[in-house]
Amino acid sequence: MGNRFPCPNCHAQHRFTAALAGKMRRCADCGFFFRVPLMPIASAEGRDWPPDTLWRLRMGSGRQFGPVRREVIQEWLREHRANADCLVSPEPGGEWYQLEDVFGGGVNHPRPVADPLAPEETPAARIPASGLLDFLPEMTATRRTHSRRLVRGHQEVLRDLERECGASEGMVKCCGTKLVPLTHRRDIGQRGYGPQPLEAEAATVAAFRGRQGSEFYAIVPWGRLGRMPHEFLSILPGQLPSPVALRRSDEHVFGGGCWIGASGNADDVTAVAAARSLESLADGVEWEWFSTNRLYSMVLVWGVQGMPLGSGKFAHLMQSARHENFQGEPLPDLGLLWYLEKQRAFFKFARRLSVPGEGGTQVLFGCCGALFLGLAADALRE
Repeated sequence: MGNRFPCPNCHAQHRFTAALAGKMRRCADCGFFFRVPLMPIASAEGRDWPPDTLWRLRMGSGRQFGPVRREVIQEWLREHRANADCLVSPEPGGEWYQLEDVFGGGVNHPRPVADPLAPEETPAARIPASGLLDFLPEMTATRRTHSRRLVRGHQEVLRDLERECGASEGMVKCCGTKLVPLTHRRDIGQRGYGPQPLEAEAATVAAFRGRQGSEFYAIVPWGRLGRMPHEFLSILPGQLPSPVALRRSDEHVFGGGCWIGASGNADDVTAVAAARSLESLADGVEWEWFSTNRLYSMVLVWGVQGMPLGSGKFAHLMQSARHENFQGEPLPDLGLLWYLEKQRAFFKFARRLSVPGEGGTQVLFGCCGALFLGLAADALRE
């Protein structure tokens, strides 16, 4: 009998053999990549234990209790403190078994139930790794009629993205697009109201899937003066202990940056690990950017950031405008393949990182990607 455990993203139940313990696998339901737990689970079929056996209980979150009597575990089942995702082990030092295989009559919660002693799950922790477009509003036909400039820009971006997908030779596949409004005032267009010249009015959001199955999003904001610096967003598997970001090291230096933690300090343990990482986490980030019509310039105030989204996943955001490949040749306008390289590098960094502590979901620098995560969290809360 194979080992059973839930996907950390959608909680779908999976069964794998012990030979796959510790390896990366992809959830067939939501496409999220996760690591198979190392905990070996034995079969309870045909086994019998004396009534006075003491048991250790292991929650799905990893917390362990006991040894306690059988009656105590049955009481926890009635109080919904234990569920079908828990494991039990007889004393002294026996193997681990599925709780429902040993206490089958009292386990009536096939879906995961939160550990009552664990921290409360935030709405951000329920944001899925794919399908983010479903939680974003789309600009109505009426607003599209009154915003022909935004519609023309949106169509221009879609042509650029289609060209880049064609040039990727199957490495990148488009999964859907939306023109998302970022302002909701009724008085837009009146003097003194509405968005400022450098404030985004709407954004083109396109979902893409790489060859390995991970989904990411290209975000192109639009303001009164045209296209603004674009962003990339993805939700990756891994435990990021605390938020980390790459910011410009000096206001007069456009080519380099400094990794900082949520408090703004460069000596944060996660920031130090990012600075020492051998992966190419930020190569190619463009810090100085000009609009397509050359009416204004904009200096990016952030380049890369990662935010924990609960247990087992984090948001990876990047902002950039122009990219070059390894030979120094310019890439197309957005650089979808360039971002896939950055995505893989940050995933490797987070997978290797092991720092104690629990992180939050603080946004270090303002961006449209963080706004969209907030919209998705609000939609899941309702």
